[in-house]
This record gives sequence, C-alpha cells and structure tokens, in this order.
Amino acid sequence: IYPAPELRPMVDIDILIDPAKTETAMRVAGDLGYIFAPRHASKYARLMHHVPPAMTTQSGFRIFLEIHNDAMSPNHPHRLSFSTLASKPQPFRRGAGPDGLALGHTDMLRHLARHTFEPARQIRLIHLYDLWRYQTIFRDEIDWREIKARFPYVIVVLRLVSHVFPSAQS
Repeated sequence: IYPAPELRPMVDIDILIDPAKTETAMRVAGDLGYIFAPRHASKYARLMHHVPPAMTTQSGFRIFLEIHNDAMSPNHPHRLSFSTLASKPQPFRRGAGPDGLALGHTDMLRHLARHTFEPARQIRLIHLYDLWRYQTIFRDEIDWREIKARFPYVIVVLRLVSHVFPSAQS
C-alpha cells in the first residue's frame, strides 16, 4: 500500500501459516538463514499466537520474522487464522523478490482494524494510516456488503479513522 518500502518502516515480517505446517515453515526459515529464539522473551507468552521470533542479518540489517498461526493475539475474541479466513489469500508481486500471497481484502481489513487498537493503550498513528490507506487504495475491490454484514466492527473502526483523516470515506 506504499509506493516504496522505505516509506513504511517496520520491525518485523509476519507470515500466517496453517498450524499443521509449523515445523516445515520453521525449517524453510532456517534454510534461509533465520535463527529462532529458544523461547518467547516473556514468561507469560506461552499462549502466544506465533512461534518464538527468528532473526537474520542482511547487508548489516537485522531482519526479524514471526511465524503466526493466528494473526490476532490470544486475548482477542475473534480469530484470524487459516481456518477462519473469509476469502482466499490473494497473490502479489514484491518487486524483484518472489511473488507472495496476502490476506484477501476482507481479511486484511479485519486484521488492520483489530491491529490498529492492539494494545489499546498504544494506538499508533502509523497503524491508523495503514488502515486508512488500505481502504482508500482498494475501495472498489472491497466487498463492503460482506464487511457490513459479517464484520461490522470494521465499519465502526473506519468511521473512527475518518475523524483522523477527514478525506477518508467510510
């Protein structure tokens, strides 16, 4: 959703997998040079929605990877996992890199709407902007009837974000 990767700083790369493929995903990441932490940093993280983070270094930069079995934290009432996707993942091009799959528009909006306020004590402007920019760019491709019928909280969140970015049409 940004014209160049340097316009959206990020801390890590998140991937969503079918939990049955966890070992395979970890093996592939290891083959790519990622080294996994032996455990989560917090002793309270035993119920995390991802395996311990992995890290590699490329051109002097640390790249962190999180392999998720759920895109939402365990304290969220709604799941966003392979078994709860509203639509099939959609293909995308990564410039010179390999093609990939991203969440479909409905699922991406579900994720962004929840992630924007996670945790609620730390709402970040960049997350609000991600959500606003996503719905602005893909407005004509999004199934708004499905979102209104099945995921009304997304509409509520978009209306809130429209107060931050007044040109957003929710």
